[in-house]
Amino acid sequence: MSINRDELTEKVRSGKYLPHAILGVEIPKGNGKKRLLGIPTVTDRLLQQAVLQIITAKFEFDFSDSSYGFRPNRSLHQAALKSQE
Repeated sequence: MSINRDELTEKVRSGKYLPHAILGVEIPKGNGKKRLLGIPTVTDRLLQQAVLQIITAKFEFDFSDSSYGFRPNRSLHQAALKSQE
């Protein structure tokens, strides 16, 4: 399904946009079992990324400097090093 930018913008702003069904793909794990991976449509992924960029820009400076979870340019390794200081 293709949708043009103006139509998509109008649907999102009016609250009429509904995400599409996620494609479920099974991927193998090291223990022989499989894990279900959900793949969103390109349009839904584009909207997710747009929301992430807006929210990150708005709230990033409100976080504590010692907060590392799910933040840009921060990693588990950096958090561990910081905790050892």
